[in-house]
Amino acid sequence: MVLVLLVSCSRSNTIKYPPKLKMSDYTPCDYNLLWLQKYENGCFFPYYRYYGIVDVPTTEFLAHVELEAPRGQYIPVVYMCKSAPVSPLDDWEIDYAEFLSTRLSFNRISDTLYWNQVGQAYVGRLCGQVDLDIIEQVIDLIKEYRSSSDQIKFEDNFKVRSIEDVSDGMPEYYKLSLRIHFTQFANIVMDLRLFEYEGEFYFYYKTNKLQRRVNRIAIPVPEELKMAILDLIANHGFMYRASGANAGLYSE
Repeated sequence: MVLVLLVSCSRSNTIKYPPKLKMSDYTPCDYNLLWLQKYENGCFFPYYRYYGIVDVPTTEFLAHVELEAPRGQYIPVVYMCKSAPVSPLDDWEIDYAEFLSTRLSFNRISDTLYWNQVGQAYVGRLCGQVDLDIIEQVIDLIKEYRSSSDQIKFEDNFKVRSIEDVSDGMPEYYKLSLRIHFTQFANIVMDLRLFEYEGEFYFYYKTNKLQRRVNRIAIPVPEELKMAILDLIANHGFMYRASGANAGLYSE
């Protein structure tokens, strides 16, 4: 059975937006962020609708379901106010981090409940917390690689293997991710999808958007995190799945 965790909201899931809210005042914050709960009523701009995130000031952040070309997939994007720019990994405090299995349904734009709670609705199961000192190493690696000239660009023809959740009762295609929670906002999290390539583990990090397509780089995981991933594969219901023409389950 798929586990869906709901963040409770004691008041109506609607919000009144500031009358002078302008979309030109906002820009994408970090493409690895997503929301656990947004408000149901949106604010309209020409051709677009943006939403407040529960318990997050709309003057600072907004949620947007965005079309990514050329694949025609919808993705969740957290926007920040340009007058108060934020880099979460630099400016926010880490609360805790955890492994979980996730599956995005990119094209279900009409599924209101899904997008209202995308960070919860796409979770298969929680798979244990990760030590904060390991997460600090992960963050240091992100900071190093995102500004490096030696970035490993993710390409569709990489013969990577995702790490798929095949535990009892789990539907297909739920894959292992790392989620980081912040003390500043309980309803904004950062998710990083993990994968294996030629015997080493990496995670995808989305750096920016180029020609309407999100740019992704591969960042190697620290050794302590690698040991934890191997334990999940050996003992907790995960297996490798090859991509592309080599798709299939592997147990090693």
